[in-house]
Amino acid sequence: MNTARYFLRGRVRGSEGALVAVIVFLSVIVVPGSARAQTFTVLYTFTSTADGEQPDASLSQDAAGNLYGTTQYGGTKGGYGTVFKLDTAGKETVLRSFAGTPDAEDPYSGLTLDKAGNFYGTTLYGGTGGGFGTVFKVHAGKETLLHSFAGTPDGEDPRSVLVRDGAGNLYGTTQYGGTNGGFGTVFKLDAKGKLTLLHSFAGTPDGEDPYAGLLRDKAGNLYGTTQYGGSGGGFGTVFKLDTSGN
Repeated sequence: MNTARYFLRGRVRGSEGALVAVIVFLSVIVVPGSARAQTFTVLYTFTSTADGEQPDASLSQDAAGNLYGTTQYGGTKGGYGTVFKLDTAGKETVLRSFAGTPDAEDPYSGLTLDKAGNFYGTTLYGGTGGGFGTVFKVHAGKETLLHSFAGTPDGEDPRSVLVRDGAGNLYGTTQYGGTNGGFGTVFKLDAKGKLTLLHSFAGTPDGEDPYAGLLRDKAGNLYGTTQYGGSGGGFGTVFKLDTSGN
């Protein structure tokens, strides 16, 4: 760490009798006694189709330190993906194995946890609407399909982690689908399972193909990105969606 300090060394009388303050810059280099070592630890290694395969998403953690996530493939029902738990001792438990269409299929995103122990997520494919993806809930190993996407104009291929508000509404994106040519959507799913499209992207110069999830502020505004589109040549956007859908 470099610490710069200034010291007033004294006063020197100039040729005209003026006092000139001489400032001397002193650079002090402080070297820590020892560098802090970092240790890399593999907590768990997936070993077969049954315990999960290809985890693509980030993890969630509960208050006890247990980790929860998804694998896009693997599981005991044909390899269509899993929801898993990894406890603090490194023991993995498959909480849910997806079975493919008309069940959910290929969870690409992570999980959203609530205080009641429910897990919410999306799958890229599967569902009862033709295989265009789902929003699901898992509690105590039991899965509930909260919504099955039906393709354009409903929405198609949700890849994003969900955001949940205090009223139990879920917010997310679908990479494709929507009412403006299939360039993707921002959606809201209420606690009763009703889906509302908050925005359908229209392609360049609007946004196109929202790939990731959303941020939600205290006022209810949503923020996100699109992989393509925008007025800069189609190289993607950062957007804000207010509570009126603008």
